[in-house]
Amino acid sequence: MFYDYSRQARLLTYVDVLNQPQIYNYDKSSGQLQSTTLGTTSARFYYNAQGEIDRIETTDGTQTLTTKLTYDDHGREMVREFDFGGGVIQQLNQIYNVVDGMVQSTLTEAGTILRDQTYKYDVRSRLEEYECKGKQPPLDPYGNEIEMQLFFFDEVDNIVRADTYFPGDRNRANYTYDNPNDPAQLTAVTNNHPDYPSVINLTYNADGNLLCDEEGRSLGYDDLGRLISVSEPTGGAATKTYGYDSLDALASQNAGGGDQLRFYQDDKIHTLHQGAERSTFVQANGVVLAERQAGVGPKS
Repeated sequence: MFYDYSRQARLLTYVDVLNQPQIYNYDKSSGQLQSTTLGTTSARFYYNAQGEIDRIETTDGTQTLTTKLTYDDHGREMVREFDFGGGVIQQLNQIYNVVDGMVQSTLTEAGTILRDQTYKYDVRSRLEEYECKGKQPPLDPYGNEIEMQLFFFDEVDNIVRADTYFPGDRNRANYTYDNPNDPAQLTAVTNNHPDYPSVINLTYNADGNLLCDEEGRSLGYDDLGRLISVSEPTGGAATKTYGYDSLDALASQNAGGGDQLRFYQDDKIHTLHQGAERSTFVQANGVVLAERQAGVGPKS
């Protein structure tokens, strides 16, 4: 990897582990990032009078995505508009309360509500109620459409109950914390919906690391408490292994198809490399702009 900086300490070029150069261009008067290019992928940034990002135009091949941003008087993002070209435009509207908690997030396309989510909090800013309407509701791990969730807490902020509502059905999850030495350590979960396991018992080692997860898989750790292996309930050799760099960042993982190596830029994942499969995440200005896959053309 290689970095080239200007005299003002601005990053001009970054060459990743795949020997791909990403070029950065800046406005000479303001110093703001104007554009960046990596291979066939390029992005251009536009700013409002307050110096906030107003618009991002990302291009790869013949495809272009234009993202427009609108802020309120407190600098919070209110509207994010995605123009995919060909007349396809989606708009995400967000509303906040006086303590910056999000109370509503609505995604629409051509006047149709895709996902309208509302959030209600208690006086301690803990999420008490979540509700979703629209054509694209979130799904739980078993494929059920989530319409509403209610959360209940104890005096030390543990979730003791969560009610999840689906169309015409509901799951009630009760959470137990039975460790007298650690009142915040979750030890059991019970569910009353047939799609969910009725009882989940959780065990830990002396360091507080989880030994068996909700699906009965065994978890192994190194001397620093980092997760290094996951084994299926049937036992035997580890089905997934993990490796770390000297900064404790996840550097590799293996799920049986060989090591997938992970490389970072500014503490964010930049490149994945597994055999002939290579993925690069193009990012700049704190924004992930695109994913490039080796040998794969631009995707929608």
